[in-house]
Amino acid sequence: MKHAVDPRIDGVPHLPYEDSFFDVVVIDPPYAHNPGSIFCESRYQNKATTSGLYHKDVIELYRQGMIEAKRILKQSGQLWVKCKDEIESSKQKWSHIEIFDSAIRELGFYGKDKFVLTPSTPPIIQHFPQQHARKNHSYLWIFQKSKH
Repeated sequence: MKHAVDPRIDGVPHLPYEDSFFDVVVIDPPYAHNPGSIFCESRYQNKATTSGLYHKDVIELYRQGMIEAKRILKQSGQLWVKCKDEIESSKQKWSHIEIFDSAIRELGFYGKDKFVLTPSTPPIIQHFPQQHARKNHSYLWIFQKSKH
């Protein structure tokens, strides 16, 4: 009888792929803390993945995903990460900057490009009066695995 391999390495989920297997890895999660039906579509199942999580927890999910992506990316492979800034407890949370810092400083990726994605629908206003700029856009980072 075969024993299952531990799916986590250093606390990070381990996908069933060999090292340096992919040319491109895309991370486009439905991460939003305290999601409600007004904020996202039910088909994304935000509540199933992020129920009860705070911003720092969501950023940690991104970090773990990028760690595993680095393992399964070929040399010079690309990591595409979609993210969105948010407001938590009336404070700005700059997710795109935190993700960039983690990818560059901690994981050694090269920041190849960044796209700003804007939907055609107006943003949902959560507080009246409005306290911060509306977050009706998201970012798509293009990172490249360093050859070093």
